[in-house]
Amino acid sequence: MNQNNIISIISQSNLADTPFFISLSNLPPESYVDIRMAIYNYYCINAPMYLNVEVPWRSQATFKTRGDGSLRLDRDPALAGSYTGVLPMGLFAACKPLKSYTQKLSQKISDISLYPSYDILVEVIERGIVVAQKTVTRYYQLPSIESKDVDFSHAKGRFFYNPLGGRKPSIIVLSGSDGRIEKAQNIAQVLSGHGYSTLALGYFGLQGISSHLCKIPVEIIKDSISFLQNNPYVDSNRIGLYGRSKGAELALLASSIFPEISCTVLNSPFDAVLEGIRGKINSRASSWTYKGHEVPYTKFNLMNYIFDKIFKVQRLSIKPSSVIPVEKIKGDLLMLGSTRDEVWNTKRAIKSINERIQAWGGGTGMCELFMVDTCGHMMTIAYQPNHRYGQQRWEGTMNDTCETWQKTCEFFEHSLKEAAR
Repeated sequence: MNQNNIISIISQSNLADTPFFISLSNLPPESYVDIRMAIYNYYCINAPMYLNVEVPWRSQATFKTRGDGSLRLDRDPALAGSYTGVLPMGLFAACKPLKSYTQKLSQKISDISLYPSYDILVEVIERGIVVAQKTVTRYYQLPSIESKDVDFSHAKGRFFYNPLGGRKPSIIVLSGSDGRIEKAQNIAQVLSGHGYSTLALGYFGLQGISSHLCKIPVEIIKDSISFLQNNPYVDSNRIGLYGRSKGAELALLASSIFPEISCTVLNSPFDAVLEGIRGKINSRASSWTYKGHEVPYTKFNLMNYIFDKIFKVQRLSIKPSSVIPVEKIKGDLLMLGSTRDEVWNTKRAIKSINERIQAWGGGTGMCELFMVDTCGHMMTIAYQPNHRYGQQRWEGTMNDTCETWQKTCEFFEHSLKEAAR
C-alpha cells in the first residue's frame, strides 16, 4: 500500500484561518478505520495563556470507507471517538492538549516567541496498525512576512509586514484583559497574510510598561498611528484598528479621539469606560488616561455582576460621564458580539452604540453590527479549537467564530482596500 496515495489534505490556503478537510483513497472498501490527528508546536489563542506550547494536541475518530475505498471528512460521518457526525474540520476542532503542563511567561518581549506556524500529523489506522501518515504545516505568519519589535513609551509592539509588498493598508491590533502581546500578535499575524501591515500592541503585563490594566495612556494609539504613518511599508491614509474585549473598549475610546483611524472593528465591546484591574481586584482607578488625566469610569460592583450572570438582568449603573462619545468617531465601524456573552452585556452595549450613532447622523462613516447566538465572549480567529464553552456544542462555537472572523476580513477589505480604489 503506497502511503502517498492514501491521504490528501484539501485546502485553498495554508493560512491558519482557512478551512481544510481530509480525504482518503485506496483503502479497503467498506472497512472501518481510525484517523488520528496530532498538532505540534501549537499556540492556540483560545487555550489558557500558561499552557506550554510544546504540549501536543490530539483527537481520534472511527470511520467506515465507501465501496470504492474512499473517505472524505466533508461528507462521511465520524461514527465514534472525539466527535461524531459530518464535520469537515471535526478532528481539528475536537483536538485537546494531552497534558496541562504550564510554562513560565517571559516579561521581555524579545524573549516571546512568534509562534508563526504549527504542524498537523494525520495517521490512518487499520486494525491497530498505522497504514498511512502525512504531516502538513499551517501558518499564522506566512513565510513572506517579516516582523520587527517596536518600543513605545507606554506599550510594546510587534510590526508584521511584507518587505516586498510596498505600502499596504495597516491595522493596529489590541487584545483584552489578558494583557501582554501573544494574543494580539496571533491576530495581527493572520491579518498580515490577508495583505495588511499590522501592529500588535501589548499595553500592560510586560517589562518596561504598566504591570496592570490601570491608567493606561490612550496616547499609545496615537504613538502607534505616528509609527505607521512614517513607515515605508504602510499607506499612511489607510489605518484600521481592531480590538477585542477590553481592547475593544480602548479601540472605541481611541476612535472617538483620533480622526486618523479609518475604520475600527470592535469584538465583544462595552460602550463605557470601566474600572481598571490590579491583579485580580479592582484598581479603584480608571483603565485609561488621556492627556495625563484619568478618563471617567464606571466602578465595578461584584454583587451586581453576580446578579446579572444569574438573572440576566443589567444592574450595572453606568456613570454618564464614562460613556464613550461615539458620536465623535469619523471612520467606519463594525461591532461583533454574542447574545450569550458571559463577561458583560455586549448585546446592550452594541445596541446603545448603534442607536447613538444613528441618532447623531453625522460625521460617522459606515456602521455595521453582527450578533451571534451560540458562542460567548471568546470569538477570535476562525477554525481554531475552542473548548471554553463545554456545555455547548463546539460546532456552533466554531461556526460563530468563523462568521465573525469572515465579517472582520470583509469589513477591512471594504474599508481599507476597496475604499481607496
